[in-house]
Amino acid sequence: MLIRWRAFVLLCALWCGPRVQAQAENALPFEEAELGRALAARAPQLTYGQLRLEPLEGRLLISVGPRSRVVDLAGLEGSDAARVVAVLAADLAAQAANPEPWQVDRNLGRSTGAALDRYRVGIDAAAIHGAQSSEGWSFASGLAAAIKLPRRFMLGARSEYWTMPTVHSRTTGTELHFQSLALRTELGLGFAPLLVSIGGVCAPYWVRGGQGHRDVLGGVGVSAAVWLPVRRGLRLGVRVQVDTFLNRTRLLSADETAFVTPRVALGLSLGMAWGWS
Repeated sequence: MLIRWRAFVLLCALWCGPRVQAQAENALPFEEAELGRALAARAPQLTYGQLRLEPLEGRLLISVGPRSRVVDLAGLEGSDAARVVAVLAADLAAQAANPEPWQVDRNLGRSTGAALDRYRVGIDAAAIHGAQSSEGWSFASGLAAAIKLPRRFMLGARSEYWTMPTVHSRTTGTELHFQSLALRTELGLGFAPLLVSIGGVCAPYWVRGGQGHRDVLGGVGVSAAVWLPVRRGLRLGVRVQVDTFLNRTRLLSADETAFVTPRVALGLSLGMAWGWS
């Protein structure tokens, strides 16, 4: 008789305690009763229908009213997992009861942050001009890839194809065309949406026409880029870069200056990138 009475009291407590709505059956790492006890101890203000749980590929979406948060339970099960959920639910309930004038969705920032993707690939097109007015324009298109390091750092690599407009010699009629394939390695520091980078550049080049010419330019470059999210995973960016070369080349054609590679080059590029975590 005593055992039946205790079982009846326990059933009443569970029935009157907080209830949970789950999006997927048998997908939660704890029983409803375990979560009910955790909520009763840590978030007694929550009532039936206020808490919603949705499993998301190894993580759990917790929603209380308009507030939500994604949590990785890191393998926790049973009462331990229920206590974590209850603590986060209490925090979300407090935020819903006392909304701030400006809210930042921290989960959205981690998944779609413009400057701190874990991985990123992109393409861009740039116009480059030497710091001296006598130095001509060149144009570049490139491919880039980057991976996030600890403490807001990113390590990246870029390949760029440079070209200068074809020059026609007035005395010999020869056409000269300058082309280069530049390779960069960069270390960046990100503060969304800004990414500041510094690295080395190695630019093998060749000149078509006349007797031809081949050589390599080397130097150091710094850049600052702003990447703005357009949709999930897609960013549009503007990049300003300054390259300083350790060597330079001046090409002559019948005593005419055909090409001068700059000592300091200023570039402006527009790009598109895809990032994911």
